[in-house]
Amino acid sequence: MISPMKSINFDTSNNQSYLFIAEGSEIVASIFLDGGKGLSKEFAPALKNLFDKTDTKIADFDYIACGYGPGSYTGLRVGITFAKTLSYASGVPLLGFPSLTPFQTSGSAVLLDARSGGIYVQKDDLPKLVSLTDLKRELSDTQILLTPDLKPLKERLPHLTIQETNPNLALLNQKLQLQKDYRSHFELKPLYLRTP
Repeated sequence: MISPMKSINFDTSNNQSYLFIAEGSEIVASIFLDGGKGLSKEFAPALKNLFDKTDTKIADFDYIACGYGPGSYTGLRVGITFAKTLSYASGVPLLGFPSLTPFQTSGSAVLLDARSGGIYVQKDDLPKLVSLTDLKRELSDTQILLTPDLKPLKERLPHLTIQETNPNLALLNQKLQLQKDYRSHFELKPLYLRTP
């Protein structure tokens, strides 16, 4: 009998940072952290706490999955540095995923303030940076607008109805279980989208 794949998964790119351990389709344990200035100090203890709660060690995992952006420059560096270090030290392969993926539902667009004059938008598999002038056209065929961080969008886009949502870890886990695009620790890079 084939045992289900076991993974450690995390994303630190926005204000809803999380870590979870999955075994097959089951989320075994999860921890949510506030993104921001304290994240770099809180992440390692949270990871240790998760390992202790589930009596696991890094060698127990079939892969490590990490959100690679878009999002906070510092937040991305925290998560990706941990993912690469764990992979390098253990030999466990990496999977990367767009950080907005766990917030997306069928037929929705996920928005995140890019702070650089645009909005990150994910409608399909990959996010892109859209200027404020092109946003209306980009969203013309989408009725459900979601975000992990409503406050800055509400200030910049008061005319849009946007719902704040939490990451759907079960859906993300399901997508990751199907993905086989493993990378070495050298290949996982942050997705820094810039204004064209």
